[in-house]
Amino acid sequence: MAQRKDDAGQLLDYYQALPKKERTPRLALAAARNLHHAGADEAAAEIVENAVAALVDGDWLPELPALYGQLSAPSGKALTARIARADGWLLQHPEDNLLLLALGRMCERQQLWGKAKSYLEASLSVRESREAHLALARLLDTLQETEAANRHFRRAAELND
Repeated sequence: MAQRKDDAGQLLDYYQALPKKERTPRLALAAARNLHHAGADEAAAEIVENAVAALVDGDWLPELPALYGQLSAPSGKALTARIARADGWLLQHPEDNLLLLALGRMCERQQLWGKAKSYLEASLSVRESREAHLALARLLDTLQETEAANRHFRRAAELND
């Protein structure tokens, strides 16, 4: 995969040629990350979705939904579908701060301000992180809640994660 990381088509062909039993969650994550960096977010999203669907209990890999939340969608409907899918994952993993962060980011891109804020706050309640504080601060800044945004910007600056 490293040799094909700059060519989304070759990378996708290589990944899809692998037998399904060899497509481990970590391999799927690596392929999806490389596809994302190559600008093939739709293909990356499909790999993440298939990898999560194939996971068995105990094999949860939080980095998969974290990446999923960073992928662009070609239309509002596609993003809405992704939000619904990730929300379904939340039923099995309600304490996953990275999944909550991903949902917050996707909701923000869809301009679902209240849901975005709720997911970001939930992420912080599970595990405080610089990334979640910054995401919430930016959202609050957009919503012109300057004082609250500044609190989160300051807290993000204090964290070392």
